[in-house]
Amino acid sequence: MGCIFGPHDLSHRHMAREANVETVAEIAAQLGIQFTVLPKESVQKGILTVKEKFPILHIDGEKNAKALYALKNYHRQYDDEKKQFKDLPVHDWSSNYSDMIRYWAMAPEPVLAGVDYDWNLYSQQTYL
Repeated sequence: MGCIFGPHDLSHRHMAREANVETVAEIAAQLGIQFTVLPKESVQKGILTVKEKFPILHIDGEKNAKALYALKNYHRQYDDEKKQFKDLPVHDWSSNYSDMIRYWAMAPEPVLAGVDYDWNLYSQQTYL
């Protein structure tokens, strides 16, 4: 299956659906899936890392049209009173794809060569 990277909080108890149960990482390990948990970094640093590594990212436009659409719609909210954008991006449907690509960019260098994911498989959470 290869190396699977997960967000820094994958092994935290709050990621589990019920209190006092195994973490997502522990449940995955029981199923034979081993995650490499990435260190916590700021969203801004992750966005800059994506921008740096974007030239080596290949997203199939047909297979991953939703991912491309999400990246185009990833945005920050404008504060009318302060007349400036807020620091963090809006957390909505587009941020799920964008966070996934941010974690891809934060993974160690050897994983990045020749990457061609079906990004639609990895972003299943939706917002109403």
